[in-house]
Amino acid sequence: MGFFDWLTGGKKSTPNPQPVQRRPINTIDLSGNPICASETCAQHVFKPEHTHCYTHWKIGETQRKEHARKMGRTVSSSRKRNYNRLISSSSTLLGKSIESCDEQTVLDCLTTKMGIHPGHAAAFTSSAAARGVIGWDPPIDKEGLENEGHEWTDFKGVRWYRSVSQPGPWTRHG
Repeated sequence: MGFFDWLTGGKKSTPNPQPVQRRPINTIDLSGNPICASETCAQHVFKPEHTHCYTHWKIGETQRKEHARKMGRTVSSSRKRNYNRLISSSSTLLGKSIESCDEQTVLDCLTTKMGIHPGHAAAFTSSAAARGVIGWDPPIDKEGLENEGHEWTDFKGVRWYRSVSQPGPWTRHG
């Protein structure tokens, strides 16, 4: 018998079961709201401005996120945090915003002032995700409007596009 067993009198403690909490039945009358836009669904949407019921919206949102992941159009929060740390350090050493500098100036700062290997510095400045975080290109996770197999967006007064079905960064138009 161990010390803690001695304290409890040798009995094993059994946790008290928590009562099961049931969700209240939806008492809101949704019959005045439009029907879900999915062909096979007869559910009313929760708010009149919505187009799909929650179930079909969630399915669409999951598919959208999976497509973005497969296309390489997401940047993890840890990567953004690391990019922002490097950008902040570079901006301090440059004495101005990294966004206002050209690529060669940033490369020189990274290699000479910060001691980063030239290959790693070049990989950083040419990365589509980093260029989007810096502000040189549209953010990689920005969604554009689809038209004829391409996604289009405006960024800093310039039109940009990328393929809807192929992975790749934003390309400046014109």
